[in-house]
Amino acid sequence: MNHLKLGNLFCARGVFALAFFYSLSAGLLIQLVMLPFVMPALDAGHGLLKGGDWIGFHQEAVQLANRIHHEGWAVWELRPQGNAPIGIAAAAYVLTGISEPWILMPLNAGLFAVGATCLYMMFSLLAPHRLAFAATMPYVLFPSAAVIYGQIHKDVWSIAGMTLIALVWVRIAAYSKLNWKDTGIQAMLTLTGVLFVWLVRPYMVQVLLVASILIVFAIAFWLFTGSDKNKFTIHGLIRMALPLIFLIVFVKFPLGTSAQEMVLSKEKELVTQEMVLSKEKGLVTQEMVLSKEKGPVTWQLIWQRAQLIPAFADNLLSKFVSKLAEDRQGFTKGYPGAGSNIDTEDEFHSASDVGRYIPRALQIALFAPFPNMWWESGSSPGAGHMRLVSGIEMAFTYLLMPGVVLLFLCRGFHGPITVILIQAIVPAIILALVVSNVGTLYRMRFVNLQMLNGLGMIGWVTWLQYWNTKYRRIQD
Repeated sequence: MNHLKLGNLFCARGVFALAFFYSLSAGLLIQLVMLPFVMPALDAGHGLLKGGDWIGFHQEAVQLANRIHHEGWAVWELRPQGNAPIGIAAAAYVLTGISEPWILMPLNAGLFAVGATCLYMMFSLLAPHRLAFAATMPYVLFPSAAVIYGQIHKDVWSIAGMTLIALVWVRIAAYSKLNWKDTGIQAMLTLTGVLFVWLVRPYMVQVLLVASILIVFAIAFWLFTGSDKNKFTIHGLIRMALPLIFLIVFVKFPLGTSAQEMVLSKEKELVTQEMVLSKEKGLVTQEMVLSKEKGPVTWQLIWQRAQLIPAFADNLLSKFVSKLAEDRQGFTKGYPGAGSNIDTEDEFHSASDVGRYIPRALQIALFAPFPNMWWESGSSPGAGHMRLVSGIEMAFTYLLMPGVVLLFLCRGFHGPITVILIQAIVPAIILALVVSNVGTLYRMRFVNLQMLNGLGMIGWVTWLQYWNTKYRRIQD
């Protein structure tokens, strides 16, 4: 990469090494020492924390590994029940002959370190190396990250993928001219990022596509309204088109599963669906019947045509927005007793309903869990401790968040800053529209919040340097 200075590349490798060895050491410490000996009340066995999906992932992986031992690799699946961590863990158990989650820690640490390196490389385009390094540290050092890399988790894969894609977009915005070799490297990074996200959370590819489309519009607007319009070249068009093409291809890939399907498959519920379209009334009615051991549970989703939006626009929005409404009901009805549920009474029946909820979704996406939630005990094992930890992290985030505004005041609508902001906020809002459980949302939007934390830290330092320089000029 010709545009990366040798010192920057060296620092990026240092960040990767630091994040890798830190997360590897912390993850092994948690699994082998902390849970079994220091906090046995929270230990579910095998170094796993009670109350998480990772317990089922490990159990299913052990069963699949045993089947592979007896029947051969023909029975191996990449995503049993739609969950790639099961297939990956089973393969690791067979190849190493060790059916313990700690064997996955080098892989988890490597993926987590990819996220840290990508964040550092993005921030280094906005600030000196030391400040970029400091802006990356909340991602590495926040205690809640230990749940991501220290257990059998989907998020460690999706975070690596999302940061790779974000890095590509930031470099497109930062560099007007790259050679074809650099373009090829960015294409490989994009493809790898999309694969990582699609592997564990296929529905997130759609979310990233929406954010990427907005980024293309932002970059185009920035170029056409800027002083140097010659930056908009055929080469630049190709560089912007490649990430969109990869995202669109994987959105259409048939193995995708929605957030709702993920919830229902995890609960092992049988789902039947009927959809009735009424042109006269302009309604889409979707009835879902869940068959459980304790009896059937039924809910109904009625989608109404928006009155204030033209019919052609509403038709374009209806598929995407009604899917948000469907998935939100899946989370709400799938986890009715979750201790950190929020706004479960809010349902979407039209594009207007979604539009009215967006300000609230933005509030939840950026600031939840709120201070009144920090001291609650929670319903799952260790939830009280996790809420306290998340409260400390959110207090730190509240302090950094104004720095994002200060960064814009000092730098203006700088291309890379705008791109990072879109990558941070847009997916977080869409997740908040769908996920009505703060605990789940906190994990899923972890990297988005860390992008904002990094921007905020850079913004505060930039603002302080600006006023320090101005004060010295006044004194002179």
